[in-house]
Amino acid sequence: MSQQNSSNNLFAFFAVIAVLCVGGFFIISNLPNNKENTVSSSSSSVSLASVSSVPSQSSASVSSVTSSSQTATTLYKNGSYSATSKYEQPEGYQSLTVNLKVENDAITEVSTTTAGGDRTSQRYVQLFNEGISTKVVGKKLNQISSAEVGYVNGASLTGEGFLSALKLIQQQAKS
Repeated sequence: MSQQNSSNNLFAFFAVIAVLCVGGFFIISNLPNNKENTVSSSSSSVSLASVSSVPSQSSASVSSVTSSSQTATTLYKNGSYSATSKYEQPEGYQSLTVNLKVENDAITEVSTTTAGGDRTSQRYVQLFNEGISTKVVGKKLNQISSAEVGYVNGASLTGEGFLSALKLIQQQAKS
């Protein structure tokens, strides 16, 4: 009986260690990097942290904002928002424009566009655009992470540009 209890205790010990390791890996892999993006609007400059699942340099700029009234309990103003960011890819930097519609802090519409880039890059952005709605529509604007957009329809680098633009949109839409 003592040897069976010892085996059960050993099994429980290793099960707890495995759960802690998996949980720790998940937490560490979702920590934001301490890279900085500089955001310029018409008359001021703001610095904000970029969240990324792939280490690289990225930059972003605000392009337009249209907002409407909000309710007292929301973090973000209802409206349509657009931001453009650049992200690193094997052939150089790629621009990505993200267009979102936000209602009651939730994303209700999303689309992405790109200018330039080679044919392969354009194809990955197209694949990303085809799959991004299922990943983010209906979710709260502040709850989107690299886990949702880091790999969409085979596009693994486009998510970095999306997250950079999303951070800009969050700044634009703040209540």
